[in-house]
Amino acid sequence: MMGWRGRLAVLLIYTALTTRPATGRRSCGPMDFDWSDPEVTTPIPSDCSDMNLFNARIGDDGAKALALALMNTDAEIESLNLRDNRIGDDGAAALAKALAQNKHVQFLQLRGNDLGDKGAIALAGALHTNTVLTDVYLTWLDIGDDGAVAIADALGNNPDSNVRVLHLSWNKIGVGGAKALAKALDGGSLRLRELNLQNNRAINNDGAVAFMRAIEHNQHMTKLWLSGTQVDDAYASHVNALLARGPESRAKLAEVAVLLEDCGLLGTLDIVHEDLGVEELEDLAHVSRADLKEARGIKPVKRNKLIKCICGLVVQGAPLDMEDPTMCPGRTDL
Repeated sequence: MMGWRGRLAVLLIYTALTTRPATGRRSCGPMDFDWSDPEVTTPIPSDCSDMNLFNARIGDDGAKALALALMNTDAEIESLNLRDNRIGDDGAAALAKALAQNKHVQFLQLRGNDLGDKGAIALAGALHTNTVLTDVYLTWLDIGDDGAVAIADALGNNPDSNVRVLHLSWNKIGVGGAKALAKALDGGSLRLRELNLQNNRAINNDGAVAFMRAIEHNQHMTKLWLSGTQVDDAYASHVNALLARGPESRAKLAEVAVLLEDCGLLGTLDIVHEDLGVEELEDLAHVSRADLKEARGIKPVKRNKLIKCICGLVVQGAPLDMEDPTMCPGRTDL
């Protein structure tokens, strides 16, 4: 096991290697800051731009001391890596207070700490007003629906938010949290590009459908991770297909996907790999009972995988009984 002299040598080398002589700014490590007393403001070096305290185990007291220092420094800290530091809800609340007024931190890493919903709600308070954060990593924590809903509400109601990347993987978020995040995206004003919800095992197909509806009206999203949840592969594929489309085509494909879900067919019919244009999607999205009757004899479009009707979509020419009231559950226009 490495002794204190070895650790000191590593820290000295790290600081030397990360110094930026060309710009006069550098990355700071544990040696640059004393977090032993949460009531005493320890000055942050003015040339520090990136603070890396990965696995320094500063705990809540260290987080409070750091928060106090952030509120009383001229240093323009742009990146704050606090991964694996045993920071709990109290430490998160102190950091949130500092971030609410901070004008420089763009990157925030809190992976692997001990905070849960209470800490997430406190951080949401900062996200409600913060306009400079762009990348927020809240992974491997203990955040459930309450924390996710608070974060979603904060981002959705902050028109000046610049958050582009939000990672919430390996938490305890369920359908309620997923739907709240989808709602925040639905208006189209939130400019979030990446949302990672991997391994939140309580999120199911209902959450995926909520995102489909949101993506229909949001042209900013490009990546949404749902692996390791209860979302079926077919639903996840449709979400990814939507994100890969251009604005007009995305909106139309989303409309089709939602209609398929209403018909109970989203998991059984494949529109993801069809090279359908906007006009074809328009036709699919505006099917009616009369259209379905007329469509009975139409051959499948595009490589015999799909024909131009939904709810009565006849795959490979197999007839469906349009008089069956269970054929299109949830649809009132057929």
